[in-house]
Amino acid sequence: MARRSKIAFDGLVSVFALGALASAAFATGTATPLESVDASPDIAVSLPGGLVDGRDVAAILLLDGSSSVIDLGSLPAGSRVSAYHRRSATQHLFSLDITAALGGVTAWPHDVVHYDSGTATYSLEFDGGAAGLPRGAAINAVGETGGGLLLLSFDTTLDLGGGLVADDEDLVSWDGSAFALVLDGSALGLPAGTDLDAVSALSETALLFSLDVSTQFGLDVAHDEDVVELDTASGFFSLAWDASASDAAWGPADLQALDATADPDGDGIPAASDNCPDVNNPDQLNFDGDAEGDACDADDDNDGTDDVSDAFPFDHSEWTDTDGDGTGNNADLDDDNDGLPDALEAAIFFDSLSSDGDGNGTSDFDEVVLFVTACISEATPALTPPGVGVLVGLLIGFGAARLGARRRR
Repeated sequence: MARRSKIAFDGLVSVFALGALASAAFATGTATPLESVDASPDIAVSLPGGLVDGRDVAAILLLDGSSSVIDLGSLPAGSRVSAYHRRSATQHLFSLDITAALGGVTAWPHDVVHYDSGTATYSLEFDGGAAGLPRGAAINAVGETGGGLLLLSFDTTLDLGGGLVADDEDLVSWDGSAFALVLDGSALGLPAGTDLDAVSALSETALLFSLDVSTQFGLDVAHDEDVVELDTASGFFSLAWDASASDAAWGPADLQALDATADPDGDGIPAASDNCPDVNNPDQLNFDGDAEGDACDADDDNDGTDDVSDAFPFDHSEWTDTDGDGTGNNADLDDDNDGLPDALEAAIFFDSLSSDGDGNGTSDFDEVVLFVTACISEATPALTPPGVGVLVGLLIGFGAARLGARRRR
């Protein structure tokens, strides 16, 4: 299941209800990348996954345009989904434009239905009549905050009590007992009487919506099938999804219901299957085949040494190159490149990782040469097999003496 970030709106009511950002209305910004869109049209639309009409909600993957119809059970013929929110893979909220009997539940247009596709059961999530809404009212949009508040928009101006009057371009919250104004559409510059047809709380600062009329936002024109994003921190608008550009079949349709999922890294890979969900990596390369892609894996070859310290980040068998010659220490026969093979240095107690093991300014190789030269000049037995043994013994003794001196320091 893709991760869904729900908006909190903790400070939004006081900001947008007062119209404090009215001066920023229609200023444009950059939209949040989207992974998928759940959308319902007012007319039949032919999408890659099949024909979708007003009773359906299509789940559209924006990476490739593929689509499928979301299971909302058996909805009556002639009905239309007027609002939709996906709570989880099996939990769905929606409203219909007509009164309908759904599995023993009677749902009016001012109600929000909860459907559990896992158990194929319906219940009322929001009872509009019990909340004081008149029978003639209808819900145009439904969403949900991270704190569990419902977000609602209605098809007409309603007196919600307590001095709160919500127009059809406004968005309100419902906490189970009272309404509160979340977004004052007219204060933001939306034309009076404009229907807020659909809404989706994408993140703490990103609110998506669709309108029933074409509206200019900066250089972009959002038609009634398109999705606009409002940055609630800045008041900037942006075109989040151009539906007809995504699929020309949306052109004559009016988007009636909406939910969406962000693609945090904007690489077009669904977060549920993205091996670096917060880092843009459309190639999805993964050298070591673990759960993290190369773009976000701290140890790409899984050798226990982080890439920042690994001289060979894509070689599981190597991680250090002491002499910087391009051959890792595990394969290099002379790790310090001092001319003395590692095996010889180990045998005579020299440091194979330092060309000047005792730090006296004379390389290990030169010290061995000087020592051998001195031995020869002092009439060391001829280099016959017995003589070689004596020389090797002297070298070992020499190395042991150096090692003891290093340890004493």
